Amino acid sequence: VIEKCKKYALLFFQVLDCYGVTKMDFLIDESNSIWSIETDAIPGLSMSNATSIAANKSGISYRNLINKILTITY
Repeated sequence: VIEKCKKYALLFFQVLDCYGVTKMDFLIDESNSIWSIETDAIPGLSMSNATSIAANKSGISYRNLINKILTITY
């Protein structure tokens, strides 16, 4: 189910022509059906922001996160 959510999130990001950092909210019902709830932009990039914290937990330093965001080509 998690892998399907990841695939859906990437697909929705592309279809909605999103930029930068977004989050996708999903609901998973009792039968493991996945329902997309919303897509939100994540506005802040302070070191205490959820994006920075998640990147750090994934092994991406704050400096590298900012560099990755700045070098993305759309």
